Amino acid sequence: MQTQVTAETDAMARQVRQLLDFYLTGIAEDLHRIDITVRSLYDPLGRRLFHCHLRAAPWRGQPLEIDEQQADLVLAVTRVLDRCSRTLRRRQYRQRLQRSA
Repeated sequence: MQTQVTAETDAMARQVRQLLDFYLTGIAEDLHRIDITVRSLYDPLGRRLFHCHLRAAPWRGQPLEIDEQQADLVLAVTRVLDRCSRTLRRRQYRQRLQRSA
């Protein structure tokens, strides 16, 4: 699986890569490529938010695009990866059901 992490700082990129390694171990063989972009921004009240954009290309099926915005970097990345993982598992389950029918 090819991965690309784009972040504002090296520390942010390292943190995202660690989360990637943890979250995608079970489904890494199903993905051809995954790109994650993390950037910080500020809401109208001046609070810092982290915007995480994930683009995943599975070997079979349609690509995924998921966005998440949270006040915590780890939470934003974790939620995006969790949603990606659940979506891929759901797709695999449906494919198995179609093959068995």
